[in-house]
Amino acid sequence: MKNRRLNWKLVTAFVLTLALAAGMMGASTLPLQAAVPKLDKIRVGLFMEHGTYRSPEQAVTLVSEEGFNLGVRTPAAVTNWAVEGSPQLRVSLDGYGVRVLETTQYKEAKAAYDKLQSSPSDRAYIISRTKGAAAAYSVYYGSYAAKETAAAALNKAVKLTGSAEAVLSGPLHWSAGTFASQAEAAKQAAQLGQSGVDADVVLTQGVGAQAAYHVWVGAEADEAALAAVKAKLPGASLVPVDPAQPYLIQRSDVSLNQTAIPHYAAGAGAQKTWIESRGSSIGVKERSDRVYRGSMEVSRYNGKFALINELPFEQYLYSVVSSEMDGNFPLEALKAQAVAARTYAIKQGMKYGIAHLSDSTTDQSYRGMQREVKIVQQAVDATQGEVLVNDKGLISEPLYSSNSGGKTADATEIWGNAVPYLKSVDSPDTGAAAGKADWYRISLGSGTTGYVSGVYLKKTGQKNEAGLEIAASTQAGVNVRPLPSTDNASSPSFAQLKDKERVTLLEKVTESNSYSWFRMYDRTELEKFLASAGVKLDGPLRSLEVSKRGPSGRAIELKANGAVVKVKYPNDLRNVLGGLPSTLFEIEESGRYTIEGADGATQSLTAGSGSVQVLAAGQTKPEKAGTELFVMGADNQVRSVTSDTRYIIRGTGNGHGLGMSQWGARGLADQGKTYTEILQTYYSGVWTTKE
Repeated sequence: MKNRRLNWKLVTAFVLTLALAAGMMGASTLPLQAAVPKLDKIRVGLFMEHGTYRSPEQAVTLVSEEGFNLGVRTPAAVTNWAVEGSPQLRVSLDGYGVRVLETTQYKEAKAAYDKLQSSPSDRAYIISRTKGAAAAYSVYYGSYAAKETAAAALNKAVKLTGSAEAVLSGPLHWSAGTFASQAEAAKQAAQLGQSGVDADVVLTQGVGAQAAYHVWVGAEADEAALAAVKAKLPGASLVPVDPAQPYLIQRSDVSLNQTAIPHYAAGAGAQKTWIESRGSSIGVKERSDRVYRGSMEVSRYNGKFALINELPFEQYLYSVVSSEMDGNFPLEALKAQAVAARTYAIKQGMKYGIAHLSDSTTDQSYRGMQREVKIVQQAVDATQGEVLVNDKGLISEPLYSSNSGGKTADATEIWGNAVPYLKSVDSPDTGAAAGKADWYRISLGSGTTGYVSGVYLKKTGQKNEAGLEIAASTQAGVNVRPLPSTDNASSPSFAQLKDKERVTLLEKVTESNSYSWFRMYDRTELEKFLASAGVKLDGPLRSLEVSKRGPSGRAIELKANGAVVKVKYPNDLRNVLGGLPSTLFEIEESGRYTIEGADGATQSLTAGSGSVQVLAAGQTKPEKAGTELFVMGADNQVRSVTSDTRYIIRGTGNGHGLGMSQWGARGLADQGKTYTEILQTYYSGVWTTKE
């Protein structure tokens, strides 16, 4: 739950008086407040699209070693239509798509499938049917609500595969009869397949709670194609299919190998397809192989495939608390997280129309059963039903972030408006830096600077003429990085030290962590960031500075070339500068330095300007400074000044900083604070009560 704009409209309900828990506020009763809603089960969107939230998918692979129950959910009940013994099955929606090719050669089908998988926005799969005397492999691509969207996908499929036989497929079918059993229907489908048509077994609602078995032929996108299917079966009794009825088409999926798994194409109108594990959990391969409690619901929502996980609310918190906070944190910190997460989830209501929440940090991170740990279950169970309220009722959003950098944010620093219970407070966040390795900013013999882990350096006991320590590498191949971090994405190695190579130590820092961090950009990179954020500069970037700060010291205004960078909310400055961990930062420009003369006058210069003469130890005649200088400031810290302008951003904290700091909660728990004391530290004027 990392960085969103709040909706401050409180939903009022009937008023009641609650008894105050002992020791919380020192009064016998609470103020009048709105009733707290109760939530027994929660619906979490794993794949769905709603407004600006996008988590696209077109087919999912579900896993349960004990098999599945499949059926349809209505407002009245769930009706189970099938027991599927396979430990895996795939589910998609019966919609418009592309039949890319059909072949009797699996290798050919698989080659086309692999090419289509290079475009992750659309899902491909291979369906196996018996046609004539041999197996036929049909490669399908995409599943859409509109024929026009499928037509665009057809062009993409042809471009990716070079297929000359790609045609549109769709949800138009003929029914070739109703049968007493699945086996009889499968037999009839095989017979019809001898005529070269697509024939599948289909389940619909039968009498009572029983399923009815049908055989449908064709999967076409228009009436002309449907008529062509009928022409291939002149003696068959075919009737049109009502696409509005709930149904499940059974097919054999051989996308990964020739060992088929069941593939169910579900009706895509108002149908809610319900899938339960016959065991205790369901895995979802397309969600990083995560395993979930509860059941799954498949439907079409806002024209797209949707997969919803429904499960008991308190069991959902087992995963959320473990996903949002380290399971090694103290019990009291985990309790505080449980209460905050529970309050947030209840307050959202049915935020996404068909789901209360998503599984991402847009709301709260929810990563399934693999994240669950015993101590977190204890924390959730110990606080069962407890939520945060103030004198107006359930608080709108008990926000939290990973690390507040020593001081939490005031709401004005993030959104520009005040929120009564989100004030800036001191927070013991430094635990995130504990145990992190020391790194050194070094100067190579070439004059280039970078960072090296102190693990691979040994001080020689010698110093250079400026009094800076000399160290030598302890082995060959030691990486030199632009930042004190082993993250190859943000800090890739640009040089390597030789064994026993001597370097000058300019600065000792702690490896980047969620408490303290570094970023380094050249001028061109920042110009691109600013441009993508809609910032127009009057020429090249010449200066960048924090021009205003809020109560906690966070940047709330930024100037580029002396002009204010306009953003909707102050917290958006993080994105303007390439996605910074927080807005609690300082900007250091390496291309410029200021010299104070004997008369007190100051002069701003750049490296290589020719205005500075350097007299080194042992020299009798000064020389013009080169393109990179090392300047020691009043704080005895050495900084490099380069001719190519770079900006070093040094910051603390990770996240928006509002409300509870998770690392701060750990720090308070280590000090002996209870979970209620932790919560009241970070949220002003609140207390806990039961749902």
